Amino acid sequence: MLRGFLDYPRNSVAAKVEGAPEPHVRTASVPSDTNLLGLLAHLTSVERATFLGERVGDWQAAFHTAPADSAADVVARYREAVARANGVLDACADLGAPVPRPRSDGPAPSVRWALTHMIEETGRHAGHADILRELIDRTTGRRPATGRRAAEGSPSAGRRTGTVRAAFRTLAACACAPL
Repeated sequence: MLRGFLDYPRNSVAAKVEGAPEPHVRTASVPSDTNLLGLLAHLTSVERATFLGERVGDWQAAFHTAPADSAADVVARYREAVARANGVLDACADLGAPVPRPRSDGPAPSVRWALTHMIEETGRHAGHADILRELIDRTTGRRPATGRRAAEGSPSAGRRTGTVRAAFRTLAACACAPL
């Protein structure tokens, strides 16, 4: 169940980058200098560090991409990191066990902690990506690659899909259960 809650924002944030026009996908439109490609590059680093044990020497640098990186390149690297992370998770039967990763500079977090952290991290950045994508081309919704654009002031712009409603019902039903 936790994987499902992680996979949804993973797919949503990648979809925000897919189809975003150049050069806007890499242009900062907020005072923090955050851009869509940088967000996805950062999330790629977080996936690799959390589940694969890769070191990140400079977290600020993880928000930057090379000028030659296309949106398709960054999305492909993210999806590859997610697939590798899922391979690690597929081998984990015990949520309380440490994430099996090669880094030995300290104890690995539990699978439960890693999944919970990544749900929060990815969900937070997916929200940032929502805003950035809307600033770029007014595309709203969880799946901008479908070309859905909200009419100005449309109440449907923020409406949850049936999938999201089902996920929230599942979460509410399990709210008292331990992660």
